[in-house]
Amino acid sequence: VVVNINYRLAPDFSVADQLRDCFFAFKWVSTNIERYGGDLNNVFVAGDSAGGFLAAYSALLNSSEKLRKIFGVTESGLEFRACGLTSPVCFMNTHTFQDVYYSRVKGKEFSESTLRGFENFDAVLNKGSMPPTFLVTSSGDAVGRLPTIKMYNLLCGEGVKCKLENCDKYNGKKLPHVFSVIDPFSVPGKETI
Repeated sequence: VVVNINYRLAPDFSVADQLRDCFFAFKWVSTNIERYGGDLNNVFVAGDSAGGFLAAYSALLNSSEKLRKIFGVTESGLEFRACGLTSPVCFMNTHTFQDVYYSRVKGKEFSESTLRGFENFDAVLNKGSMPPTFLVTSSGDAVGRLPTIKMYNLLCGEGVKCKLENCDKYNGKKLPHVFSVIDPFSVPGKETI
């Protein structure tokens, strides 16, 4: 059973609002999924790009009451057995030109509250625990390749069981950001999914 979670979008809503939307949906899953044939003992969370940020942070917040309080989310009622992340954008305070974009994505609440300082995954990782994690990126991923590799190294350094699929080229062309989402029926898309 697959549950696709929709969340309110930036810049009208902050990352904190989006995480609250995710946890609201997780609570729904925990109380309803068995009616649809789902198994509460085999739940995993996945996301790509900005959704990868939400999936990674959700997995971490799910393991930590302290982080849930900081981010203003309630307990999900779920235990994530694994996490799948395709080019997660988990470092939003990079001291690069991208920060101009990320400031709009994070939203005012995130930038001007107790959440300030938690824009980068390395700032929160030691406050919770991650389930086994599968990460995907590609050679043509200008947005997420380096952050995905950084996250993989960070998770390995913390002893998290994880695997990185760093796809190179297909038919001589570099694969773009979230290639497996853009073209899931291509050979590399199918192999990744």
